[in-house]
Amino acid sequence: MTSGACVGESKNARRGKLPPAPNCLQAEAAREGYMKPLKQPENSVLCDPSLVDEIFDQIPELLEHHEEFLEQISECVQNWHEKQKVGDILVQSFSKEILVNIYSAYIDNFLNAKDAVRIAKEARPAFMKFLEQSMRENKEKQALSDLMIKPVQRIPRYELLVKVS
Repeated sequence: MTSGACVGESKNARRGKLPPAPNCLQAEAAREGYMKPLKQPENSVLCDPSLVDEIFDQIPELLEHHEEFLEQISECVQNWHEKQKVGDILVQSFSKEILVNIYSAYIDNFLNAKDAVRIAKEARPAFMKFLEQSMRENKEKQALSDLMIKPVQRIPRYELLVKVS
């Protein structure tokens, strides 16, 4: 099979609907709305840089993978036909050992990351104000804690998508 081949038929495809695109928006919102600003040297007063690293551990790697996955799905959708299949792209993409390691590291660090957010909120009231402002400004209007749980929930959602399809 060639890379990017579309296999794994979906009921939505049979009904003429495009399959749902993977949601890179949450990881991008976490990176752009929270991580990048906190990594700026002038914002080190908001949160200790080591806590920032702990909070956003594996986010850039996850986002990179999901952007590649979105590209594969987009290519598949551009070449859509009546018997289109997408399941194997999902399985192939999310079965890579590197991705399994990235998700495992993210999930293993999840409680530490939540604690790091709590510690930063308690230690620096300006961090809490930053979080509130960032939530208002991001177009998804999601709090950092809401964005942080998304990667933990993503794999079971994809599994359900494949089972339902």
